[in-house]
Amino acid sequence: MICCALHSASAAERFFVNIQADQSQLESVKRRSEYRMSKNVDFCRGVKMPKPTGAWICRKNSATTASCSLQYECAFVDKNFNRKSESFRTYRAMKSLPAITTSYKISLSKKSKFIKPAATKRVAQAKVAPRVRPTPRPTPLATPTPAPTLEEDLFAEELQPQQEAKEEEDVFEQAFAEERPTPKVEEESSSNEPGVSEWSWLRFDVALTQTSEESGSQSVFEAAWRPRWKFSKDWSSEVRVGLSQRKTVADTEDEAFSVLETALWLGRDFGSWHLAGGFGRQSWSGEGELGSQTPTFMGASVAYLWSETKFLSMEGLEFQYLSISDEAASTSMRFGFLFKF
Repeated sequence: MICCALHSASAAERFFVNIQADQSQLESVKRRSEYRMSKNVDFCRGVKMPKPTGAWICRKNSATTASCSLQYECAFVDKNFNRKSESFRTYRAMKSLPAITTSYKISLSKKSKFIKPAATKRVAQAKVAPRVRPTPRPTPLATPTPAPTLEEDLFAEELQPQQEAKEEEDVFEQAFAEERPTPKVEEESSSNEPGVSEWSWLRFDVALTQTSEESGSQSVFEAAWRPRWKFSKDWSSEVRVGLSQRKTVADTEDEAFSVLETALWLGRDFGSWHLAGGFGRQSWSGEGELGSQTPTFMGASVAYLWSETKFLSMEGLEFQYLSISDEAASTSMRFGFLFKF
């Protein structure tokens, strides 16, 4: 009894996919139906999914059309046989064949729709076969068993050629729409996203610079142009072109001379804080021996930047330290205000 129950349960899980199409495009329709079955849940759900039990059985309807049936059963999924792997496999097989340009039909039923069961054929042969040996008693003729009534199709479709092109484009996207994660809405502005290129040309600074060496120190005010290129969310590069008037630290009769400073800085943001390092050169122009030097320097800076500009378009505060390679090996400390327009 247990064996009969198991056999009945196994038979109940078997069903057929039936197709009808032009003979020239029969293979394309087969692959399309196999792809659809990899996602079908009419008979198999949960830990089971449809799996073919054999090969396609086909017959000709006319000189141009044919019908085919393929039996399926519900099989347990595993790491090599599951809905995702079968969907990808059958989709690639479907796309490897030419697109369907003629109308076709696909249906799903519990019995073969286009191929008659073999049992019906055997009964019909028994009816017409002559009896070789007579029996003493008349034996009633066997009544042919009518073909079982087909179950109502669980899904069916009939597509025209003009609908095929559009479905070929979006059938795969619709099949895996539930597997794609919902994109998160970015709250930050596009200028702060990685890979964004943003230029700020109208940036300036006004600073008090103190230069020290062995013979003493002096303080001067200077101004500079600070264009910046922000090439990622946290990283930026900027150029500083500054101008100031200086005198030698030692008590000499040399007149003041102009200092033109050009530097390149590379910095990184840490929230409101900005750390940077750079190098540059100063051009001293003026009278006397010291007025013709072009020393280079290395520097480091730390700045605090507000999220929005303040009074007079003030952007933040900055401190810089420079090590200058002049004859006196002087150093400079600079404290200033940053402005952005």
